[in-house]
Amino acid sequence: MTIPMIKSKVSNYEKRIEVVKFRIMGSFFRVIGDSILPHSIENAMETVKVHKKIITKNKNLTKNQIHKKERQIRNLERQIKNEFGLINSYQKGRNKYQVEIHKKFSIPFACIIFVLIGGPIGVMAKKGGFSNSIILSFGFFLIYYLMLIGGEELADRNKFPAMICMWSPNLIFLIFALYLNFITIHELSSKSLMFFKKTH
Repeated sequence: MTIPMIKSKVSNYEKRIEVVKFRIMGSFFRVIGDSILPHSIENAMETVKVHKKIITKNKNLTKNQIHKKERQIRNLERQIKNEFGLINSYQKGRNKYQVEIHKKFSIPFACIIFVLIGGPIGVMAKKGGFSNSIILSFGFFLIYYLMLIGGEELADRNKFPAMICMWSPNLIFLIFALYLNFITIHELSSKSLMFFKKTH
C-alpha cells in the first residue's frame, strides 16, 4: 500500500472520529443543555452523574419531568458507552495505518544506524574475535526488533502516538551508535598518538 493510500485511510478514520465527537456534543446539548466534549468515557460519565444529582435536587420539576430527564440521562449513558467504543475502535484503526507510514521511514533509517553501530563492532571484533561480534550484532538486532514490535503494539493500543513508538528505537540506537563511535574514535586516536610518539 502506497503512502498516499495509507494517508487516505488515516484521514477517513479521523473524519469518522470527528463525526462521532459531533454526535456526542449534540447529545450532551439535548440532555444537559451544554455541547461539551468530554476527553474520556470516565469524564463523560462523571459529568452525567453530576447532572443527575442536580435533577434529583431540583424541586421545581414534577415527578414526570424528573422521570423523563432520568430516562434521557440513561439513554445518554448508553450512547456515551457506544460512542466512545466507536472512537476507540476508529483510533486503533487510524493508529494502525499511522504506524505503517512511520515504519516505511523508520526501518530504512535504522539501516543507517546499524551501519554506524557496525563500525565500532568491527573494531571490537579484532579484540574479542569474530564470534563475539556475531553475538553483539545479533543482540543489537534482537533488541531493536523487540523495541519496534513493542512500540507498534503500544501505538495500536492507542497508548502513545505512532510517531513516538516507531521512532523511539531509532533515537535510542542512534544515541548508542554515536556513543560507540565516539569511544572507538577516541581509542583509535589515542593508539595512533602513542604509536606516533614511539616512532619519533
